Amino acid sequence: MKVSEINAGKKADWTLDGTNLTITIGEDQAITTDLAAAQKDTEQIVTVFLDGQANLHVGTGQWYVASIIIPAKKTRMIKSAKLDEQGDPQMITKNLPLNTDDVSLVLWALHPIAIKEEGGTL
Repeated sequence: MKVSEINAGKKADWTLDGTNLTITIGEDQAITTDLAAAQKDTEQIVTVFLDGQANLHVGTGQWYVASIIIPAKKTRMIKSAKLDEQGDPQMITKNLPLNTDDVSLVLWALHPIAIKEEGGTL
């Protein structure tokens, strides 16, 4: 996984277990994304936000926490068991498994509300 940081400051923690990426703030705020399930025929961007009560959300919120950039599915052509009119094997498209090395994780500094919720001060 390619990880980059947008600005200075404390970032959310993250772990990758297979294709499951978990973004964590403190001990009780976590969001897990199955990267393979989220992968589509086009690039997908999953954005994790923080709301005014320091809760994590995917899609909408007040402050950016992370963006996960999942590349489009990769495919390859393989021979199938079916034969065409000439008796040759028909070719079919097969999706390749997600390579997590191709996924990008962009992290923003946490808003002070999240740091306060972890026991820090504003």
